[in-house]
Amino acid sequence: MVGVYSLRQWLAAVVLAGLWGWASIGLIAPIGYMLTDRLEQGLRTLMLSALVGLPIAFFDSLLTVGPALRKMMERPIGYLRAAIWGAVTSAAIATLSIIWGRYKGWWISLVDDIRFRPRGGGDNIRSIDGTLTPYGWQVLAQDTLFFIAWCVIGAMFIRLVIGPGRAKKS
Repeated sequence: MVGVYSLRQWLAAVVLAGLWGWASIGLIAPIGYMLTDRLEQGLRTLMLSALVGLPIAFFDSLLTVGPALRKMMERPIGYLRAAIWGAVTSAAIATLSIIWGRYKGWWISLVDDIRFRPRGGGDNIRSIDGTLTPYGWQVLAQDTLFFIAWCVIGAMFIRLVIGPGRAKKS
């Protein structure tokens, strides 16, 4: 028992979070192939994405979302609470990712004997030698906000599937 939810409901929420994350990434290329009349390549990519991506998504969900779900599921969850927890959890994950990415960029900028190519082209250069340009910061902010919004939608979907929980007996 996890608070007002059963262990089975917690596990279902973790699995749904993994599926939501995998579908967000793992279905993009196969659908793109299928929409451009490359059905066979799309199906092969989908199978590979499922074989490799699903176990990673479930493991990642268990490690990153599982503890937050365990804490959150101590009390009944409404949609607003699910949205808030989805936003907080995804913002924490995004913050750690940004810190790691900027650390790597800083490290790259210290290398004197090797120069890296700019990422992007024309007016759309995102970084130069590991340092983000103003456009790179804008893209990072947009991607982060999209990620948080997508996770909030996912949290509300999971709440829809697992239900409100039951009140604790006094």
